[in-house]
Amino acid sequence: MSKKGKLRNITSEDKVPKGLYNQAMMEKKVPIYNKAGCEVVETNNHNAHIVLGRDRPGHTGSGIGGRGGTNCGMIDLIVGLDNCFTQKPPKEKKTPEQITGDEVGTALQPPFYEASPSTHGDAARLYLTQRGDIDWYFGLDDGSLTPGGTANKSGAVLKADHVRIVGRNHIKIVTGKQKLQGGDFKGERNSTCGSNDYAGKIDLIGGNYTDDVEIAGLSAAGKSLANFFGINKTLQPLVKGENLREFLKEILDLISDLSERVTENSSHIRSIVNTISSHTHVAAGFGSPTSPPLLDTTFKNIKTTLESIKTTAFANVIKQNITLITVNYLEMRGPSYINSRHVNTT
Repeated sequence: MSKKGKLRNITSEDKVPKGLYNQAMMEKKVPIYNKAGCEVVETNNHNAHIVLGRDRPGHTGSGIGGRGGTNCGMIDLIVGLDNCFTQKPPKEKKTPEQITGDEVGTALQPPFYEASPSTHGDAARLYLTQRGDIDWYFGLDDGSLTPGGTANKSGAVLKADHVRIVGRNHIKIVTGKQKLQGGDFKGERNSTCGSNDYAGKIDLIGGNYTDDVEIAGLSAAGKSLANFFGINKTLQPLVKGENLREFLKEILDLISDLSERVTENSSHIRSIVNTISSHTHVAAGFGSPTSPPLLDTTFKNIKTTLESIKTTAFANVIKQNITLITVNYLEMRGPSYINSRHVNTT
């Protein structure tokens, strides 16, 4: 924007160079959309297309529509059709006289060749299907879904070099049923009227790869590599911050309690040891035999008894606390499980 004010709107009546201010111009290497018989196509001279038809992720024989299926309506928004030029122009190019209908927009733009949509070759695409298999079409990792989890289901895919979802106030990514007012106990169903009883998961996958990885294990001493390979899961649940904070707090409180108890017991042990080491023997008179000296076995018995008292006094309490912490925070059924049950990431 100019410092002097807004730029005025330029119209086709103004004499400006072609293309400047978004005026009409011709572009090279703009393919003709390969239209299927059922499709309604709105296109322009700049490789942008809006397609209404049946499920078709690629060539006219692809998808459920290509197999003759019904109930598979599709809306396909494409900019940069065949942008990677994966399809070579045919030897026999169409002449302007041979191009009619929806192809008129590209009649004057060589080379004259047709191109079908491509899940990997188009510059940017928004694909909506009433019934298809979007993970298969776009070569996406299954993630936490079972293989074929998107087959015969409605789907929406937005694909481009860079994708941004911007919310000035808030963004939600939600799985599960809509909260219906006055609905039956089953609530919202899926697109094929099937039951929708469980909240789906959300997978954040970097690199389109979730295969588990083998890692070398350590020996019991933790010092050298052992002949053992463990499995490291690539796709793992996200950690819930508040639950993790409470878990760590309880662990630290437990460690602090253990430290206090050990210090207290050590003080008691030192007091008893000092008392024993400074004891005196009582004699009836001069030359009379004293009480027998404290034997080594007796000292060992006292030491064992003291250790038993020290251990038993709080061992059961500590064990119970550890069990409760484990159930509450580290087991999936626990009320404060530190991992998300529905959101996974790589």
